[in-house]
Amino acid sequence: MSRSHVHYLRPIEDLSIFSDDSVDFIYASHCLEHFSYRKVTTVLKEWARVLKKGGFLRLSVPDFDSIVGIYEEDGRSLKLVQEMIVGGQNYEYNSHYVVFT
Repeated sequence: MSRSHVHYLRPIEDLSIFSDDSVDFIYASHCLEHFSYRKVTTVLKEWARVLKKGGFLRLSVPDFDSIVGIYEEDGRSLKLVQEMIVGGQNYEYNSHYVVFT
């Protein structure tokens, strides 16, 4: 699906189309938790490779500490927090494989 603000449509763990130190800004909102915890370091290294010195990585992930707080406040019911932890699992790529705080 084409959008005017989208410049590239590709796997975000492979930025080989970009040279080292060539990108000013990477914005990744609710992406990193969809990678295996075993692969997170590799993905972050790839993003760091393309970022210019002084470049910015803006990263947003579900915060496990906050989720635990919601769980505790809601009477320890998994119903409210389950999707926050494991993803919606309603299509192929909607599963979480790692948690962050």
